[in-house]
Amino acid sequence: MSSGLVTRLQLTLMGIEACWAGFGACAGFVLGGWWGLVMGAGAAVAVAEMCRFFYRPHLPESTQERLQEPLLTAEAKGLAEEQADLSLVLIMVYKAVMFPLTPGGVSEAEQAAHRALAYRAAAYEGLPASVRVPAAAALEVIDEGLDEDRTVAALGALIRAVYDLRKL
Repeated sequence: MSSGLVTRLQLTLMGIEACWAGFGACAGFVLGGWWGLVMGAGAAVAVAEMCRFFYRPHLPESTQERLQEPLLTAEAKGLAEEQADLSLVLIMVYKAVMFPLTPGGVSEAEQAAHRALAYRAAAYEGLPASVRVPAAAALEVIDEGLDEDRTVAALGALIRAVYDLRKL
């Protein structure tokens, strides 16, 4: 089993054990006062611990694979979406740095740093090709820096590619 599934199972069993301790404490208090409360809670926890110790979850291999496959697919899809979002944000920030609202508002060192980050995010091998190509095109147009309309169109294509990745 995956460690996430085992962890969730252990946490669930701990919650059930805490409920049993509360039940044992209430029953012990009703039957024997404060001394019964301690003894009832202790007995309930002891029984729950024995059940937890002797119960070991075993799933057949086919069931484990069937349970893990959708989780791995969802994890990979989530990672791809995360990388696409990150590349989009870094490219948008790079565009803002290359076309500042105030002349001289961004130093050349800052422009170079943002350029390196944007290129690194666009070239990341975990980024799907459907997003990597528009990202490269947007970076090329931003680097030319000649036409604001072409830049906006290239960024629009990148935004659509990221959005289409989410719909899959």
